[in-house]
Amino acid sequence: MQPALKLRDFFKTLSQADQAISTRSNAHNPEAGGGTHFAIAQAEATSPTRRGLQPLSKQDALRWVAYWRGVGLFD
Repeated sequence: MQPALKLRDFFKTLSQADQAISTRSNAHNPEAGGGTHFAIAQAEATSPTRRGLQPLSKQDALRWVAYWRGVGLFD
């Protein structure tokens, strides 16, 4: 199966999960695909390293994609 078709199926399933979750009465701002929000306050309170971390940037994502292209993931 071509990589694009695999991605299509993945995103279709993800979309269906989002729709199912958003229709539940107890859904309060879920992550994509129904992922859990993680509370990090305690980790930040106890870890100077964690407190100093910055969110991932567009540049981080571009480097990640470049790496996977380089190893042939998208071939």
